[in-house]
Amino acid sequence: GHKEKNRQMKKEKMHGGIGRTLTQRCCAGLHEKGLFRIAVDVTVQVTLVSLVDSGPGYEITSVLSTLHEDDAVHAAACLLKYYLRSLPEPVLTFSLYSAFLAAVSLPLQQRIQRYLELIALLPRANRNLLHELLPFLSEVVDNGENLMDLKNVGTIIVPSLLHTKENDPEEVLRNLDHTVTVACDLIHNHKAVLSVDLNRDMSVFLPAGSDEAKEMQSQMREMKYEARISELEKLLSERDATIAALKRRVRDLEVSDGTTTSSPLVPRRSGFAQALPPTPPVGPRRASTA
Repeated sequence: GHKEKNRQMKKEKMHGGIGRTLTQRCCAGLHEKGLFRIAVDVTVQVTLVSLVDSGPGYEITSVLSTLHEDDAVHAAACLLKYYLRSLPEPVLTFSLYSAFLAAVSLPLQQRIQRYLELIALLPRANRNLLHELLPFLSEVVDNGENLMDLKNVGTIIVPSLLHTKENDPEEVLRNLDHTVTVACDLIHNHKAVLSVDLNRDMSVFLPAGSDEAKEMQSQMREMKYEARISELEKLLSERDATIAALKRRVRDLEVSDGTTTSSPLVPRRSGFAQALPPTPPVGPRRASTA
């Protein structure tokens, strides 16, 4: 029915690149004071919200480009908050809510390790969104000019990251310190918590033989494959760059030596080789008289 179609559409948002579009747009105005706090014109907000609910990222970019630079940044920031809060469940999921809260009681290094393990259990779309979101929020905090410190950013973003399905106001208030701590930890230590160890079987944290464990094993195999492909592409890129640099070096030497040739396959003789007398031709061998 209509409700199921709407739920599926919201679920697909996480795969649609809208988060990337908005974080990239916000990056243009990290210095703006009151980022995430200053509201925008209601008409503009309604238009953009309707695009988040139904349209692709390029349409959002098109509307933002018609605004003044400062207004566009604040509009993108407000829209990012709306987008995250309109997802079918928080980025860290309902099922892992208690586990993330329990991690807060651990010492910092153990806490980061536990976050790493829990993030590995998230659906791929959620992890991808975290890879876009956490580094961006870290840049917001590090900027300084916008007057948004880590605690401010963590408090603003945590409703989108972590809450229960019921989202009971009393429970939200009671656990606020813990949830904000989780948000601040993830932002401040984003490089550590997003670095999945591909040599470690993360499915051990799920019930043995469950569909979730099998899915995690499948994802880990795919991530290993993607990592190998990425490594090979990097090596090929480095090889091509080295070959291009060597070709440029050879051309420079030829120009300075005045020994250019039309074909790159014809051997080129250095200046020293050109100064040597030509090698005399070898005649036919005589038959032995012995």
